[in-house]
Amino acid sequence: MVCPGVSDPAMNRLARCSSNCKRENNLRRNLQTMLVRTGRQLNVKISWIPCPVRVLRAGKVKKQIVDWPMILCSDWIKAALTHRPEILLGGNPATPTQSWQNLFGQFWKDYEKCDPTHPIYHEVDVGKRGLFLPLGHHGDEGRGRVRIPVVDREFLPGDWLERT
Repeated sequence: MVCPGVSDPAMNRLARCSSNCKRENNLRRNLQTMLVRTGRQLNVKISWIPCPVRVLRAGKVKKQIVDWPMILCSDWIKAALTHRPEILLGGNPATPTQSWQNLFGQFWKDYEKCDPTHPIYHEVDVGKRGLFLPLGHHGDEGRGRVRIPVVDREFLPGDWLERT
């Protein structure tokens, strides 16, 4: 059944990655190819941390320490500013700086109406607020396998306010 409505070309490309994929390896390959072809790949350092997980072995649940992949916020920001600064700078290039400084300055001026107690308003001069990148922090909690609580955290560039 086809539902009438808005068609999103980016989502259509993403959906095509999974068509005719019977194996997870093919899906990963197709997604990677699509990201490279559309210029949406960003080489970010992946860090590994020891993490306790529960595994099912011989019908028993056991605790095991595994290396778990994660992307540090600082590594993501460094990669974005190095390779695709427009992702973090409101669609603006890194130079000239005036365009994104004006954008961030206006953001902080407008945001003061929402949260006048934010530390930036009493710790940073008005003229320097345009140098501060507004990031949103979002956390979500759920349950994984064997009903173990899982916490997911993400940082979003400054346009997060427009989407809420």
